[in-house]
Amino acid sequence: MLNLATYPYDSIRVNGRDVLIRHIVSTEAIPQSGFETSMFSFIRDWFAGVETFSQLTSGSTGDAKGIRISRDQMIASARKTAEALGLQAG
Repeated sequence: MLNLATYPYDSIRVNGRDVLIRHIVSTEAIPQSGFETSMFSFIRDWFAGVETFSQLTSGSTGDAKGIRISRDQMIASARKTAEALGLQAG
């Protein structure tokens, strides 16, 4: 489980508004679209320490398929993406 007190960011910008992460985790934040409902659910799961996530593929080469992605795979993918794009913290 991630500790909100030590997490370096207090909010995220979504659909043009800043939303406090603690409000998402505590379910005080009210989603304004289906996308936000899904995203807030993911954030709550992430902070709760869920280890495996279900996701649908895009279906670009056929029917969308359900896949399972581990937390470690997501972290590795994010790190590789940041490296490829030359992104740095801050």
